Amino acid sequence: MAASLKACRWAMLFGTNSDRAHVFLTHIVRGYARGIKRTPVAVRTPTDDLQLLKAKGIAAKDPRLNAFLPFTPGDPTQTQLSKKLDLGPPKSRHAAKLNMPKKQTEQPLQKKKPEVAPSVAVKEVTKSGLQYEKLQDGDKRFGRVLMAAKSKKEREKCGLILLEGRRLILDSLNAGARLKYLYFTDASLLSRLPSELVGDAELYKVQYRHLKLWADTQTPAGVLGVFAKPAMGEVVCPQRDSFPLTLICDNIRDPGNLGTIIRTAAAVGCRKIITTKGCVDVWDPKVLRGAMGGHFYTCILTSLPWEEVANHIPSSAYLCIADTRKDCVVEKSFDTTHPKVMNLLNTDEVESSSSDEEDGSSSDEESSSSSEDESSVPDKSWSDKSSEVYERVPMSVVQYSDMDCAGAKEIAVVVGGETEGVSNQARKLAFDLYGQYVTIPMVEAADSLNTATAAAVVLYEARRRLTMVEQRTHPQKLPGKHGVPVVS
Repeated sequence: MAASLKACRWAMLFGTNSDRAHVFLTHIVRGYARGIKRTPVAVRTPTDDLQLLKAKGIAAKDPRLNAFLPFTPGDPTQTQLSKKLDLGPPKSRHAAKLNMPKKQTEQPLQKKKPEVAPSVAVKEVTKSGLQYEKLQDGDKRFGRVLMAAKSKKEREKCGLILLEGRRLILDSLNAGARLKYLYFTDASLLSRLPSELVGDAELYKVQYRHLKLWADTQTPAGVLGVFAKPAMGEVVCPQRDSFPLTLICDNIRDPGNLGTIIRTAAAVGCRKIITTKGCVDVWDPKVLRGAMGGHFYTCILTSLPWEEVANHIPSSAYLCIADTRKDCVVEKSFDTTHPKVMNLLNTDEVESSSSDEEDGSSSDEESSSSSEDESSVPDKSWSDKSSEVYERVPMSVVQYSDMDCAGAKEIAVVVGGETEGVSNQARKLAFDLYGQYVTIPMVEAADSLNTATAAAVVLYEARRRLTMVEQRTHPQKLPGKHGVPVVS
């Protein structure tokens, strides 16, 4: 409006078309006058505000609490309305805002978790008279027990082992193993299960898809058994026809190989199986499946340090190490007059000190004399230097068919893993017991044999040697079927 008037004023001053400017100014004044006299769109009163508040669901009746219209104490209309409603003393405007209802914000919809129905024990009985319970979906007892049997830490704590397959479970029951839990998918799988061997075990029927999650095989047999783990050194089913034969497993980390070795050792008739630290757990489900119940027929000592391994082997025993060494590696055979390993260590130190003396250093002479004094005292600790010495200790290497175990009443066989082989501690033990390296002849293209295969060949040769000794000692006893001595 002001800009239009200003433009008209400049047009009149400069005289440019004054008639047109006068007409334009007249239209502007008329429009301004009409705008002032225009009737308002609506006239609001406090009563109208109350009706609007009620329509919006606001409970405030006092115009003084009206958030849309400021309250004026001198307004006669608002004062009369306040007296008519008898609303009491006026409240502050801040209190009016607090009394107004808050807007309800819409919360996002949350998915409700499916309610799991409480498990109801459904008892059923098989044709053979075995009573079992059918587990419902959401029952956590199945997973809790199998988790304890598959985990090494929980297995040691709870004393549970897991066996898979009907044949393995049946063989373990016949051997005398104690069954605690049995899970199956079909009642027909229990047809060959003798009720007298089950005892007080708990039987559960589960769905196949649940059992497949916990089984180690891709196509499970449909039955899992959880047994009580035997104590260390406990023989569940002792054998009368066992031989004084000890198998030492060193650095065997493949569960399939260890299971096959235990199965072979139980078939040969070994009285004792020793596993050192670094081997796979003997009671792992894969080892148990590979052994096919061999754990229950022989004494098993697990995770023993080499200091304790020597305590389980008599000094008069013949010890051999299954190795892939060639005959040309050893320059001379081992005999009883061979110097001890500590003497070899002393010899190395003396040679090093003599070379230092030739250089003319007095400080080295003092260190060499002190080292000689310390070497005279036997040190029980295992050092890297002594371990390297045992790698080059000369011991005889013979084929498995030429083992020099004549007169030995007990034989110990050491087998190592396919990757690392036997450790230096095993060589030390063989040196102390005047042992030998035993090899199996192979073609030049072959590098090595499977650990389980090599152990089977050497163990059966050792069994044959012990059988010959037994026949010479007791000629009236002849080996019968399955190796059971029969009196003629």
